[in-house]
Amino acid sequence: MKNNVLFYLYRTSYSFLGEGEWKITLDVFRDMGIGFAFALVAILFLLKLQSSSSALALIIMSAIPLTIIGIMPGFWLLNLILYYLTPLQ
Repeated sequence: MKNNVLFYLYRTSYSFLGEGEWKITLDVFRDMGIGFAFALVAILFLLKLQSSSSALALIIMSAIPLTIIGIMPGFWLLNLILYYLTPLQ
């Protein structure tokens, strides 16, 4: 009896595949990227209509990547500061 139980225990294998979660994550980020691109094109279109100048619209739109570059170090610094301010658990 003991040998039969050990035989079945050794033959049993468990595996975890996170393929479903990974697919959902990729789908969400793809959709967010498409939405972000659509929003940028819509903003550019509205700026071009309002200012009647493509150059001015592009100059105004150039602030978007610059703010993203400026925000990331701030997030990093804030996270670092909050890490040191949290009490030890």
